Amino acid sequence: MSEPTTQEIILAARRTMSRRAIAEITGLTEGKIWRIETKGTCSDEEAVAVRRLVAPAGETPAESSSPEVPPVAFQAPETPAEPPPPPPEPPLATEPTPALVEPVQDEVVPPFRVPSGASEAAVTAVQLPDFADGRRRISNSELSTFRRCRRKWWLTYHRGLRPKSEYPIGARAVGDRGHRALRRYYVADPSQRTDPRDALEREIHADWSKLWLHFRLLGFDEPPAEDVKLFKRSVDLERVIIDGYVQWLAETGADSQLTVVSSETYVEAELPDTNVLLIGKLDVRLRRAYDRAILFADHKFVGSIPQAVRLLPMNSQMKLYVWLEWQNAGDGERVVGALYNMLRRVKRTATATPPFYERVEQHHNPQEITNFELTTRGTVVQIQTAETYLNEPNFGFTTHEVAYPSPTPDCAWDCPFVQVCPMFDDGSRVEDALQAHFIAGDPYDYYRRELVT
Repeated sequence: MSEPTTQEIILAARRTMSRRAIAEITGLTEGKIWRIETKGTCSDEEAVAVRRLVAPAGETPAESSSPEVPPVAFQAPETPAEPPPPPPEPPLATEPTPALVEPVQDEVVPPFRVPSGASEAAVTAVQLPDFADGRRRISNSELSTFRRCRRKWWLTYHRGLRPKSEYPIGARAVGDRGHRALRRYYVADPSQRTDPRDALEREIHADWSKLWLHFRLLGFDEPPAEDVKLFKRSVDLERVIIDGYVQWLAETGADSQLTVVSSETYVEAELPDTNVLLIGKLDVRLRRAYDRAILFADHKFVGSIPQAVRLLPMNSQMKLYVWLEWQNAGDGERVVGALYNMLRRVKRTATATPPFYERVEQHHNPQEITNFELTTRGTVVQIQTAETYLNEPNFGFTTHEVAYPSPTPDCAWDCPFVQVCPMFDDGSRVEDALQAHFIAGDPYDYYRRELVT
């Protein structure tokens, strides 16, 4: 077996890692990673750094005695790794973003009431996830997916399947790029804060490359003209949204009474009477200036602000985050609830009707959170039962009995398995289709990868 090239190492790593994660391991910049990935050119020093990705644990690349057995499978791309044309021309951020209030000394305030059933042992601050302990962890996404469609849950979380390439177009992609842009602005260290308009351009460039990779894996030399048009239309909308958001902050002072405590914060706590840890990642944790209370903010890119506001009291994700925050609250820390930061997906034309941006606080009382805990425990028991039936064939259950589909019109945009789902029922070669278009991995890798990139 021939030794993989530097470019092949990067391409293999990019199937499961971001460029920032690779940069963290190799010590190279993201720009150099992109150059090696797309052009295949690198210096000798860069080649040595890249081989850290395949060096056995405890060895440097120079010490590795068995490069022919790397920990990842290498497969040369079927098409030449030519760089795609440059992404759409970005506008310059000509106006400074409004500054957040600088942190001030914490004050001791009475802690908010913790719901019944919370144990003292669970009240700990988790800085980084340690998934090596073998504990079962469940996120709100898994809970929601199991309730929504057991087949999608089986494929996503039980089998760990995800598409080999991302299709960065559509409402979900708009929200994802927007989240990533705002994440670089709402950081605790003011010196690390990036103008969200500039951050958005970086994300657009990254997703432009993903679009080309997606179609190359499908056998195209380049994306079809219609898809390029859709992508440019999406990013034009995103630029309008983020640019307007910066203006809205300056005009309203919406952030003037808020201080960023932490961003992209991983939290976990044990669900009482189970052996399961519930987990989540907060977009940003904030402190209000006038009462020193803690809020966790969640950025939402919505089609309709009134409709989104009506559904806030029932949002299970925010209830989980409140529950997690209460379990992990430190002495003297008062956590009051969620702050929904809503940005409307509209270009704000002359005919568009405001509001385009809105902030809404959502509070939940202890009774609501206690009932949420009971409901969640019931779902967790059902998940564990389904896993037992799927893992133990002696029980005699088939996947059609345990992991059955629940199709709705939302499947068309909300489920990556929408094309292969019918194949499970009509006798088609569904496993071949899954092998061709999906890759297996850890569905919770997101919680570790994003924290170190």
